Amino acid sequence: MHIAIVVYCVYGGISLTTYLIVMIIILILQTKLCSSFSKLIMLYSIVNILSYLISWYSHRLRVEPIFWPVYQYLNTVDDLRNFLTFLMPLANYNQSVCNLLLTLNRFTAILWTKNIRWIIILAIFSGSVSSCSRLPLFTIWKFSDTDNYYFIKHRINLNAFWYQIGFCVLLLTICSLLNVISIVKLRKLGGSKTIKDAERSLFFVAICTFLEELANLFMLAGKQISQAYEFHELWMAFNVGSPYVTDVCSLGLPYYLILVKGPIRQTLLKFLNLSRETGQTPLVDKTKQLASSE
Repeated sequence: MHIAIVVYCVYGGISLTTYLIVMIIILILQTKLCSSFSKLIMLYSIVNILSYLISWYSHRLRVEPIFWPVYQYLNTVDDLRNFLTFLMPLANYNQSVCNLLLTLNRFTAILWTKNIRWIIILAIFSGSVSSCSRLPLFTIWKFSDTDNYYFIKHRINLNAFWYQIGFCVLLLTICSLLNVISIVKLRKLGGSKTIKDAERSLFFVAICTFLEELANLFMLAGKQISQAYEFHELWMAFNVGSPYVTDVCSLGLPYYLILVKGPIRQTLLKFLNLSRETGQTPLVDKTKQLASSE
């Protein structure tokens, strides 16, 4: 097994465990957290985990000889192969949509308090439908004797590519405007208690996910353009960096929620302190018993 795969397994396993911890805390804090925010985080987490798992199929397992028979088999099952390939743009589109929804949620928490349930439904629907621009798919896995790994070969649909870039740019532009307005509002309020401290800290999470999506868009555009216009060396550079940027986008969310000061971090620290005290209790009791016997 390649060392890089071992590294992926280690930080991937830690990150998925962190996701599980954060999701459990969110379920515990349902009455304390904003209902729409907690639902969005759960949705965003599911989309991110799906994107991370897909990246194993699209980037990592194809370099391991033990999994090569799987890719050989997929070449004989068109529907399954094309379905798995379709999941890649589906996850990318809905990550961008979730980023928009999270930004919009923080915007409404700071400036606008109206119900946005219909916006959530519309956004998820638009992201899923937009991913269908990649259809029909004509893909096949081919083996590179030079580089000793499988790579996916497909017809390059430039119209679908430009549509995806335009979709992501539009959403990120909207996010930029909402973030700027929210930052200006927060600066005007200063230390005012009109906005709860939790809302301020969770706004930082939305900023982090926005920067993630910006980096992901850059990598996606660079990779697709270099492939479409046959800039092989540039494509190789983007191809090497793309999995790491994708991982940051997929696995970064729970760390932001833990790092910022807020109810999720406070609850986690309480659990850690409680478990530490519970672990120390037997030792304390034994010490007291020894002291009394003396």
